[in-house]
Amino acid sequence: MAVLWGAQAIGLWVGLLAVPVVAGAAPVAVAPAGSLAAPSAGAPPAVTAEAGGLAAWLEDLHQAARQRSYAGTLVVSADGGVLSTARLVHVHTRAATLERVEMLSGAQRVVFRSDEQVVVWDTPQRLVRVEPMVLLSTFPDLKHPPGTALEALYHFRAIGVGRVAGHVADGYEVWPRDALRFAQKVWRAREGGLVLRRQILDAGSGRVLEETSFTELSFQPVIHSEVLAPRLELPEGFRLWREPLEPTSLEAEGWRMDVVPEGFALDRCVRRHEAPWRAGAGGEAARDRWVLQCIWTDGLAAVSVFIEPYEARRHGTSLTARVGATQMRSRPAEVASPPAWWLTAVGEVPLRTLDALLVNLRRVGR
Repeated sequence: MAVLWGAQAIGLWVGLLAVPVVAGAAPVAVAPAGSLAAPSAGAPPAVTAEAGGLAAWLEDLHQAARQRSYAGTLVVSADGGVLSTARLVHVHTRAATLERVEMLSGAQRVVFRSDEQVVVWDTPQRLVRVEPMVLLSTFPDLKHPPGTALEALYHFRAIGVGRVAGHVADGYEVWPRDALRFAQKVWRAREGGLVLRRQILDAGSGRVLEETSFTELSFQPVIHSEVLAPRLELPEGFRLWREPLEPTSLEAEGWRMDVVPEGFALDRCVRRHEAPWRAGAGGEAARDRWVLQCIWTDGLAAVSVFIEPYEARRHGTSLTARVGATQMRSRPAEVASPPAWWLTAVGEVPLRTLDALLVNLRRVGR
């Protein structure tokens, strides 16, 4: 499977650590996450339509994540096991916002973010990847697009008070009004509003599909500047790849979405280019290999659809996979054999939502 899952592969909540992950990668077992204490006396602040409702609450979460400095350990777990654990350092000043995410389990990777770019040190691949800050988001990625009528798509209510990573946390529940979305439960720090724990649930059964939680967290940590500054002097044997992300549109690339799932809207499209030494792997001549990535969102959930020319060596039969709450469906774009195009949809949504996007995507020109 050649298409990357992109920033959503391990957990859309953190922008997902912004590390490109190959579809089908196996989870890694590490120590289990801490649990939330039972609800205590008191109740979260009331959230009313007059105060802006769900949209205003999401905006507040986004600002709390960006405009505070903090450091802690994040654990992503699913299906009774743990997918990944990482050390997150986030520093906000008047001049800039900087972030470092170091994977503590699995492959050794460190991600550095600034307002302009993302730098990924991938030790197993002996690769340093630099991307402009076009698609990737900061922790947590819960910012809604303007004009989104989220209350028409989700029920929203307070659910109690608990403790996460030693901090008092107010709990909230966001429950879908249809079968196109998953439910979410979010606990945010009473002091400062930072999201401390997030669960994604199957709305029909109530089963927790994935959980991301701080197991320890400190605010206003003392951080040395070199911790947040990526080195671009390459060790011997490493390669540097500055990936060009070219903003584009679905229409400009010769595609059309006939019917969009209710509540979803196209957010943006970019062309992603594969590193030339990878594009020439397998003994073939290096050439420009690319994939078109378009993102549809309802303001809370998001789906990436990847479109690329079909290659028999890289694309096999249709494929369905799941890692935690992130689901993937991959298939040819047309019935012809061989097909001309290959499609992959990835997102924290039910499979029916992925199918609704794939089946309505049409080639119209170019």
